[in-house]
Amino acid sequence: MKKNVQQLIPIYCFLFLLLINFLTSHAAVAQDQNPSLSAWIYLDNTHALNDVWSLETDIHLRTSDDFAGLGNLLLRGWVDFAMQETVLVGLGYAYLGSWNDDVAWPNDYYTENRIFTQLQYKIDVSESSRISQRVRFEQRFFDTALLPPASFRSRYSLNWKRHVDQNLLGLDYVFLENEVFVNLKGRKLSGGKYFEQNRVYGGLGFPIFSEGEIELGSYYEIQNDVFKQTNQSIIFQVRLKTTL
Repeated sequence: MKKNVQQLIPIYCFLFLLLINFLTSHAAVAQDQNPSLSAWIYLDNTHALNDVWSLETDIHLRTSDDFAGLGNLLLRGWVDFAMQETVLVGLGYAYLGSWNDDVAWPNDYYTENRIFTQLQYKIDVSESSRISQRVRFEQRFFDTALLPPASFRSRYSLNWKRHVDQNLLGLDYVFLENEVFVNLKGRKLSGGKYFEQNRVYGGLGFPIFSEGEIELGSYYEIQNDVFKQTNQSIIFQVRLKTTL
């Protein structure tokens, strides 16, 4: 019985993603129906401190809309504690610097600082397939007069990862994810709306050395952002993942 339920989990997750995308696509009415294009380079490292504690760090470099230049630098780090083998709780900090953004007016650069907590729950669907859920709460602090000094945001992500035969072009895994962002307090950036954004992501992972892999993927993002010309984006991502 348990095995049958586990086999149905990917179907339930797929239906959930369809529902989320239907709701968010109707919640965000685009000013411009042509999505913008951008690219992200993502460096990700996991360092196991002991059997229950681990340190996670990542660096994002993001272009502006339509590759108009460097748009964002995101530095993020957090510690995870394994309450159980499949349950992790985390506490972390993130720094976001932005260029070429209307929010940065009257300066060319503005920063955002975040403190966040999160809970992750992982389900092994089979020997090669895993479903993960994450709930993250972020306290955000801005240094631009166009935004409130602080806001509070929640994020929920659901992802599925399946390892495959490496004989297929060296492919190690396929990855699908959906993440929805909700502004709970300080909603000026999203025009007073609770819904801020939704990201759908798909990627392919390839091993590059014993403790590392590279992931190639793409996001489709819908968002409410009063400072953007369009609230739809297609984002191409290269992600380098290392484990120590």
